[in-house]
Amino acid sequence: RASNSNCGPFPELYSVVKGVVKRTKDFGAFVGIEGFTRDGLVHISQLQNERTENVSDIVAEGDQVFVKVISLDDEKIALSMKFVKQSDGTDMDSNNSLFQIDQQKRTIRMDTEEDQK
Repeated sequence: RASNSNCGPFPELYSVVKGVVKRTKDFGAFVGIEGFTRDGLVHISQLQNERTENVSDIVAEGDQVFVKVISLDDEKIALSMKFVKQSDGTDMDSNNSLFQIDQQKRTIRMDTEEDQK
């Protein structure tokens, strides 16, 4: 675990941690992670495998959730719920292959959208 003097320690990359939804926004949910001072963000695209229209359809403030740390960048913690079994915190993608495929699809989609402009 790396530490940062401004915001305390960070969770380990690709670890599954337990947290509580602190607040929801149109673009995702901020989750407080047990044992860490900094909240992480579960982007709306990382809430579940299916397309999500409204964050509030999936989570609400105060919900306890299991999240996977998918990125630690510039003091930001990116989290995912879609690769974690919410009933018990089982990592459904322990070798991160599904996450990598998901990232490649997102990159291709963004490149295609740029080409169409």
